[in-house]
Order: sequence, then structure tokens, then C-alpha cells
Amino acid sequence: MPLCIQCLSQAQLPAFPGAEGVAKNITGGRGGDVYKVTNLNDAGAGSLRYGIQNAPASGRTIVFDVAGTINLASSLDFNGKDNITIAGQTAPGGGITLSGNRLRINPLFNGNSIVDPISNVVVQFLRVRPSEAADNADGVWVQTADDVIVDHVTTSWSVDESISVTHDSDNVTVQWSTMTQGLLSHSYGSLLNGGTYTYAHNLYAHNRSRNPRLQQSQDMIMELDFVNNVIYNPGDRFAYGGDEYSVNWVGNYGIRGPETGDTNHAFARDTDMESSFFVEGNLMDNNTDGMINGVVPVLEGGSHEAAMFRTGADYTLLGSRVPIPEANVTSAQQAYVQVLSRAGATNFRDAHDRDMIRDVINQQPGQISSESEWGSLPSLPTGTPAADTNNDGVPDTWALSAYGDASTPLNTTYASSGYTYLEEYIHSLTPYAYMPTNTQSHTITTGYGLGGDAQVNENGGTSAISSGDGTGNALNALWDGASGSKNQAILLKFDLSEIAPGTVKEAVLELTAAEAVVGTHTFKVYGLEHDGDDWDWDESTVDFADAPGLAFDGNSRTLGIDPRYTADGEPSEKDNFPLDTPGVYSLGEFSIDSLVAGETASFEGLNLAVMLNLAAYYEGSPHAGLVTLILEQTNATGTNDATFFSHEGDALLAPRLILDATLATPTVVENADFDGDGDVDGRDFLIWQRGAGSVGSPSTGDANGDGNVDAIDLGVWQDQYGPTNLGVAAQVVPEPTGMTLMVINLLVWLKTRSTSWHV
Repeated sequence: MPLCIQCLSQAQLPAFPGAEGVAKNITGGRGGDVYKVTNLNDAGAGSLRYGIQNAPASGRTIVFDVAGTINLASSLDFNGKDNITIAGQTAPGGGITLSGNRLRINPLFNGNSIVDPISNVVVQFLRVRPSEAADNADGVWVQTADDVIVDHVTTSWSVDESISVTHDSDNVTVQWSTMTQGLLSHSYGSLLNGGTYTYAHNLYAHNRSRNPRLQQSQDMIMELDFVNNVIYNPGDRFAYGGDEYSVNWVGNYGIRGPETGDTNHAFARDTDMESSFFVEGNLMDNNTDGMINGVVPVLEGGSHEAAMFRTGADYTLLGSRVPIPEANVTSAQQAYVQVLSRAGATNFRDAHDRDMIRDVINQQPGQISSESEWGSLPSLPTGTPAADTNNDGVPDTWALSAYGDASTPLNTTYASSGYTYLEEYIHSLTPYAYMPTNTQSHTITTGYGLGGDAQVNENGGTSAISSGDGTGNALNALWDGASGSKNQAILLKFDLSEIAPGTVKEAVLELTAAEAVVGTHTFKVYGLEHDGDDWDWDESTVDFADAPGLAFDGNSRTLGIDPRYTADGEPSEKDNFPLDTPGVYSLGEFSIDSLVAGETASFEGLNLAVMLNLAAYYEGSPHAGLVTLILEQTNATGTNDATFFSHEGDALLAPRLILDATLATPTVVENADFDGDGDVDGRDFLIWQRGAGSVGSPSTGDANGDGNVDAIDLGVWQDQYGPTNLGVAAQVVPEPTGMTLMVINLLVWLKTRSTSWHV
């Protein structure tokens, strides 16, 4: 009976926490064998290709003991191999890149006939970059396949499309993936035809067209849930298609870029064949002003309008959603934040991934004909695989902590969640890969932790000198223009250690006036890239010349972020896109009118929230969780000065971030002193013994704070046990030999009890 209950529960269990849409409940390789990729060869034992081609029908999970680039000599095809999970997040170091050709999830064909169909495939956390050497290759092609999820996959440098689903495939979800910088002359995002699909939380950037293109196949009329995607800098078109299909177009954000042509419709209907659309909550940003400020598109409009369709297009507008399993929906603004923060192979964002995100934030061009125009393929840190003595895909240390022993094959042992322990381990590797939950308002000031603030000065006209003040009571942002003698910027550093990495949904910067501010003042807000120069600036010593992000040219009549700026704060040279400054993100601008002392100025921007989340990808580095913002005043009427409190001037009114984010989990200190008397002794053992096998708390034997009293807590007691009170508890504490036997017996007893929990 327990096995039947388990089987029944599989139908409702997501493929993994965070799976969405029409393929949400597939199983992939769950319960099957484990294959370890042990080399980066194109083929042969230990290669990824060998693991796919020799997978058993009963299921396989493919994990990685290596990291780096696999140079494919030919298309990496599934050829009818079902029930497979490829868990790219298990690779050590910088993860896995496939280069030189495509990944194709396809049946086994004999000519045009299907010999062996394919279904039930999960692919996660890979990068696929075919490059110009590949002959007309997509990045990922799902061809005539059913029940597939492509999740957190980075694709770029594809010769045809980046991720396409075609030829009567059905029940396919593509989510949290990036489709960027396809190579001209094709440079396409996605071609979709056939069955029922979900495309959700994806980024399209720097593709000429097909973002996506929709078609009707010969045998099926497509139904598509296209939800919360971000489309940036298409060439001639955003999305388009003729034929007949039914589409939910919900909560997407389209952003015209410097290489976007004159057709700016969200969806260009290129035939008069009838199709059905449910349209809700989309935004279009067509003004190329360097800011992210989209508007709700009108339903129909001309070429230069923010419009869903061209004037006179044929379509049927639906009053309710096409009835297919829905992806989770947020606003288009929140889609922008979350997609840029966590789409793609975010187990390790390499230099190209980060550059694509930076291009969207800074609204830069990026369409290319050859990958060499960007640079060489990024190298990846190799890392070291963890010991796994029984080769079940689960490192021994994790198995001991989560299950209690490292000898049981955890790929076929089920946790109470319904997942195998192997799956639980895989899920644990990317805890912040999906939309953050349990967020709450939290304030961080520049006075917290490793934070700081400073005013830096380039004053003195054309013979300006550099100075700074990071210990004063106020911060003064000031630029008197192209004929003035003062150019002063504000630096703000925030320590994000109180929030879980990458979980910011909304962010507001607040500053409080230290004295009256007269007239209108405009400020540009920049963020330092997290591996940018001088990230570790010290507020007690920083000055303009060594401040992060600023250029000191000895001339106060030019701005510091980019000396090419002119008197009105605009670039002196501009070709339909903002000037780009290496090392900084352009987060937006804000203006304030006159303020009295104690009043607050605020800046709220989508790019600010994204930039704070990007700090998550440097965890383990010295600059992890530290962010620097730079404020420049670019225009003012009335008095030039705008002076705000520093954290030295007023700890409560210091510059501050008001965040909607998930708070970090406090570090748990293991403690087996269950009775709280200051030592770990036999009395504590008796408390653990009484609570063993139950849900508990520190006072009932839970030493590691996981809510359970189990063998792991007994291990903590053993490690912390001291001999100082043996006399007090002589009647309950066995001799060492007896204690060893007792512990063995208890572990066996617990294992017997826990077996029923694992079924």
C-alpha cells in the first residue's frame, strides 16, 4: 500500500520545486540509475553523450563530476531515450557549457519515420553555445517530443534559433532560460509549432527576430502560455507569426533597443488567418531613452507606437485565458526584475551571461555575426567534486547530514516529500533559482555591517583637485555645470548579509535632507558591477581619484561617471543608445523639488532591484553581498546644493535601502546542552532518548535546529559530550564500551523507525 500511495502522489508532484506550466508534473529520471559525467570528451565512456545514448528505459539521472566546456563534434541527440534528467547544477566549479553544436531532444528516426518516440525529459542548468562553426544549428531543439522541461538553460551564439519546440511536440515547458545573441544573418529566438507549450520567465536579447515565431503544424493547432518573458533589442520584429493558434500573452516586457527596426508591435501578425489571443498585463518600452519605463501598449497601432498588434491585423481577442495549465504570473515589472536576476544557468553566471544582463540594464547594442565579435568562449573554474563512495550521485557529507548514512543508494530512496533523496540533494544546490517567497519589508542603512558612505570631490575648475570626506555628518551631491568649479558625487555602500542572496523583489533608496534643499535637482543613479575596480573602498580614505566608477580628469566642468557628458547632463556623442561606462550599471534617475531639513528623497527602480540581486552570484568572494551605489547630480534650478545625512550624521536617517526581500536564515549553532545547565552530559542524553524519532525543539533533543530529534542530534551529543559531570550522572551514563554498543543499537533502532518515514 505505501508504494501505491507513493505512485499516486507522483502525478501531483512537480518535476522539481519551481517547475511550472504544461510539463510541471513530469518525473524525468526519478527513481532510475545514476550516470556520472567524468570527462569533457565529445563521446566515449564517461562523456555526456555516452550517458544519454546508453540510458536505460527505466530512467536515468545524469550528474557531473567535472566542470568546463564540452566541444561537440556533432549534434548531441537523445534519439528516443526517455525518462532522463540532466542536472547541470551538480557540476562543480563553473558548471557545463556545450559548444560547437546543438542539444536535440528527439525521437529515434529511420528516415522520416519514428522508430522510438521520446518523452519525459528534464534538462537543467546548462549553457549551449553552438557558434558559427555549427551548420545551421539551434541551441536547444525539442523535436517531436512529449513531456519535456527545459529549465535554467543559457543559449547564445546559435546559428538558427536558440530554443525551439516543433514538429508536433506536446506538453513542453521552457522556463527561466535565456535566448541571447543569435548569430546573424539568422539570429532567431524561438520557432514554435505543434502542441501545448509553456514559455515562462525567459529572456530574449539581441536576436534579429522570432522572439518567438508561432506556426501551425500539419497535425496540431498550437496552444501557448507565453508568460512573464522579457524581450530586449530585437532587430526587425519582437514576436510574429501567421497560421492558426491560441495564445495567452500575459505579463511580458518588450524593450526596444538601439538595433530595433521600425516595427515595434509586441506581436506582428503576418497573415490574415484567424488566431486567438488573451492579452493582459504586458508592457512595452519603445523610447530608447536609457531608462526602463514601459507603458501598457494599445491594442492596435502604427509602426512607432507601443502597440500589441498592427492596425488592421486579424485576430480574435479572448475574454479569458486559453484553458491550459498556467505558469505563475507576476506583473511585467516584477517579471523584468526576476528574469534578469535569475534566468539562465545561474548556478554560475559566466562572463557572457553577465554581459547580456548588463546590456539589458544599460540598454546597449549587441547583435553580432560571429562570436569572435564578442570575444573568446569564457573559461570556467573546474572545482572539485565531493566524495560519493556509493556513486548514487549524493555526496557522502550531504547523505550523512540529511539521511544518516552514506551507504544507502539515495537515488532510489524516497523522502517524505515524494522526491528521492538524490532529487532533494539536487534541489538544494540552487536554493534561490526561482521566485523568492516569504518576502518582507526590511531596511538596511549605510551604517550596517561593512556598509559606508562618502562624499568625493573634484573641485577647482579646469585645475581641479581630488578630495573626499567619508567621516562627516553630511553628503553633498553637487555639479555646477560646464562652467562651474564644483563636481561632487555621493558613494553609498550597503551590506546585504541580512537578506537571502538574490531574493529582492522591490527596492527603494531613501536619503534624508540634512538642510533645506531649494529648487529642482536631478540625480543619476549608478551601481558598481560586483567585480568592478575599487569595490572595497574605505569611507575614511576614499577620494574622487580612487573612487569606484568615477573618472578623475582634473576638470570639475565634466561629470565623473563619464567625462563626455555636456552641460545638460546628456552625452555629447550618442548613436541611439546611452553611452556605456565600463564597470557600472545605469540604474535610472530621479528628481526632487525643494525639501525642508528632515524630508526624504527617494529613488525606486527596477534596475536597482536587479543590481542588488546580482550580488548573489559572487557568494564566496570577498565582495559577496556588498553593493556600491553612486549618485551624481546632473541638473539643478535654485541653489546647487543638495545635502543629505550620512550615517555619522544620523544613524536612523542615514542613506537606506527599503527592500521587499527574504531574510537570511540565521546560522544555526549546534548545541547538545538540552537542559541548559552549561554542560553536555548524561542528562542531555536522556532528553534526546525520550524525544528520539519525534518532531522536537532544542529542549527535547534537537541539537541542529532542523525540527527533528534523530541520529544526527545524537552525533552532535557525542561530539560535544564532556567528562566533567560523569559522577553526577553515573547511574545513567554507561561505560565507554557500553556506550558504543548502546549508540549502535540506537542507530539501528532509529534506522528501523525511519524506514517508514522514507517510503
